[in-house]
Amino acid sequence: LILGGIVGCGDDPNLDEQMAARGFARQTVEFRALIGAEPWSCSGTYLLGSPPSEARPSHLRFFVSDLALTSSDGQRVPLVLENSVWQGNFDDVGHTVALLDFDDATGNCRFTDADTNTVITGWAPENLDYTGVSFRIGVPGPLNHLDAGLAPPPMNRPGMWWSWRDGHMTLRASFDT
Repeated sequence: LILGGIVGCGDDPNLDEQMAARGFARQTVEFRALIGAEPWSCSGTYLLGSPPSEARPSHLRFFVSDLALTSSDGQRVPLVLENSVWQGNFDDVGHTVALLDFDDATGNCRFTDADTNTVITGWAPENLDYTGVSFRIGVPGPLNHLDAGLAPPPMNRPGMWWSWRDGHMTLRASFDT
């Protein structure tokens, strides 16, 4: 289970000022990963299945695309992403993509890298009250088969692609049992 929440914040005043001049406010969507009611942890051991058996997570990463905030009146408002190594706007193909990464190279995640990303930042019109978020899990078709060695972020992050012909993994969740 993945949970998301919306909060406003800002750390680049120049970019925030430019977006504010357009009537946009910075928005941050924070994600938490849970297994049942317990927080997902690379050092955790969880009882899963029927009959229950011990499972130790070793990977949890996934792409989300076409993020939008939902206003209190039900309007779906696309989120303009802040471009970074974890997320980007791909206006030429009409999509946004972000990579969420929960494995941190500790505990059972020893074969991953220490970098994590559980936050997506961007801008949306400032005059609306946002109460929800929507997105697709996966990489849109026009971006899925880029050569990962040459692809822009976040499609160039290691551990989420097979080959340029095979495309990206949508979600990578691995457990040792």
